Amino acid sequence: MRKFVFYVFSLAILLSLAIVLSLSATSRTVAQSSVGSCPDDWERPFEPDPDLYPFASNCFEHELGTLHYVDEGDVDSEHTILFVHGNPSWSILHQGPMTAMIEAGHRVVSLDNFGFGLSDKPSTDEFDYRPRDHSAILEELVVALDLQNVTLVVHDWGGPIGLGMAGRQPDRIANIVITNTWAWDLTDAEATMMAGMIQRPETFSPLRNLEAAYRRRSTVLETMISAG
Repeated sequence: MRKFVFYVFSLAILLSLAIVLSLSATSRTVAQSSVGSCPDDWERPFEPDPDLYPFASNCFEHELGTLHYVDEGDVDSEHTILFVHGNPSWSILHQGPMTAMIEAGHRVVSLDNFGFGLSDKPSTDEFDYRPRDHSAILEELVVALDLQNVTLVVHDWGGPIGLGMAGRQPDRIANIVITNTWAWDLTDAEATMMAGMIQRPETFSPLRNLEAAYRRRSTVLETMISAG
């Protein structure tokens, strides 16, 4: 049953990506290559099954520690597919769609948020692990790699993490694929309460930040966000 659910999940993402990429009418922007090789003394904290996770490791050296990410496929591809996982998971969640997109000729980037997967786990004295802070780290990675014409794929906590980044970097985003996640509009009292339980709501509102971006983009799929 677990394998069946996993296959259905992967198929849904693949179908969504196929629709997005076929509908995209944005102008081509060439992705820039990046230096993401890990230090010689860096070791994976564990070794995933290579049949499930055949990807090379890349490291984003941050003052908080080493952020692990995958960056594979054609860097000159018209589309860069950026996968953002949720909680509790890591980049292996999307290994099926990642492999398919790489084989289709696209550039694929997928990170392990701090505290997950092959990334370091900063102490809670340094990092509070809230969506707002994960979103800031994601933005730093996207800017460091200079990702352009991005198809953003978010799941679970990856929703507020990825949408927050997209709201602050709208010109980098071409399409958004949203799977089983949420965000909140701070005009709604219940959503405001929910945001307040996760972090300071006045400093983080993905929907408010994205409103102007959505109006300016013609290739973003219809976004379905449920308040609960």
